[in-house]
Amino acid sequence: MLGFILETLSNERYEKLLSLENMRTNLVKALREFSLLQTILVLLFSLVTANGVTLNGVTSKTPVEALQDEEGVRTVKGFPFPC
Repeated sequence: MLGFILETLSNERYEKLLSLENMRTNLVKALREFSLLQTILVLLFSLVTANGVTLNGVTSKTPVEALQDEEGVRTVKGFPFPC
């Protein structure tokens, strides 16, 4: 009788551990998929902003162009850096 109770408890504990391991595995898979999706979105956003965004026929400046003045000198908060 005692052996049956111990075996039943160990089986239940094993099933709970197995269930927790499956939950952990599914969580890790979901996080990897989310990370991959996030990386793809960041790369797409970077490509769009690097090439300039066209909205209603007007193309915005790229980040490098936005930092350059008329003479082609890059300025960051008032400090000029020659190209």
